[in-house]
Amino acid sequence: MPNVNALLEVLHDKRLQLPAIENPEQAAGQLQVFLEQWQKWNPKINLTSEQQVTAIIQKHIFDSLHYARAVKDPVGRVMDIGSGAGFPGIPLKAIFPRLNLVLVESQRKRANFLRNCVRALGLQNAVVLNQRAEEVETIWQEKFDLVVFRGVGEISQCLKLAAPFLKMGGQVAMKKDPEAELSEPVSSPGFCLESENEIAVEGITGIASKLMIFEKRST
Repeated sequence: MPNVNALLEVLHDKRLQLPAIENPEQAAGQLQVFLEQWQKWNPKINLTSEQQVTAIIQKHIFDSLHYARAVKDPVGRVMDIGSGAGFPGIPLKAIFPRLNLVLVESQRKRANFLRNCVRALGLQNAVVLNQRAEEVETIWQEKFDLVVFRGVGEISQCLKLAAPFLKMGGQVAMKKDPEAELSEPVSSPGFCLESENEIAVEGITGIASKLMIFEKRST
């Protein structure tokens, strides 16, 4: 299948420091199906500004896999808020197939794309919510071990949005430029950022960023 070798190279890239993947070939195959769905839908609903498959692999899939370092429990519950084109949630589900994943996307067309991907990839325990996160707080309150954001705005706003969904001790993962100001999030009510949870990472072309993992300590 086209692109499978390139995907396998990403899954074995030592810079990502991924845990041992149960079935890399299966994960690459699912990501290939995901790419095929992206190729069908992107011209219609503009999922990404990138138009080439190689760019999706190198920029979006590679960068999404950085979030694997925040996954403590491969059978835990993860919420991807503002999932958009499925990043980072779908790549994480490909390498952790037993994750319980909820993708939250308020835009109807993108949510339909995500539902189509869940079916096409045969993903189990994966749910797409076509709603704003604030609208589902009550139903999903304190259900999750991890909430992930990609393309985030203010850190404090993300923490506030994620807080209702997390169990005590649950975590929020997001990526920022290395120079991101941390004085505000360190003092954000209920959350703590330990030094070991501020992880330097780099894209496939060497662009630096950092993965920040905040732990919920109180309500």
